[in-house]
Amino acid sequence: MRINVDPIKLQQAVKAGFERVKVYRGQRAMFIKEFCGQYFKETKGLTGDTPINLLFTTIRAYIPNLVMKTGINKVTTEIMSHKFTAELLGYGLDSLHKDIKLKDKLRAWIVDAIFGIGIMETALGISDNLISLG
Repeated sequence: MRINVDPIKLQQAVKAGFERVKVYRGQRAMFIKEFCGQYFKETKGLTGDTPINLLFTTIRAYIPNLVMKTGINKVTTEIMSHKFTAELLGYGLDSLHKDIKLKDKLRAWIVDAIFGIGIMETALGISDNLISLG
């Protein structure tokens, strides 16, 4: 049985999915405010000048390691006549990552994933325009 995938219907399904978790995202934001807000609303912590927030430390350690390693695509092939094309494809992917601001999206997605549910959707539509939800 063959399934026809219509890009417009797929985009609408993804958008509907984002709308379904809209309430969850709002609740998660309230949770983050309750969990982390207490560490940053006071000028001094209980044990010193700087409050200890292990999640903040984890995020600060993970994001540079995960995000900064992206954006450089090395496309290779074993077919000698296609090596130049593969290199051009890698440059094209690097340019696409800059155009869609992939690093910023990855940062936000990693923080979302640590605090709850991390959903990220970026795609090129049939009109060659970027569709970014969330």
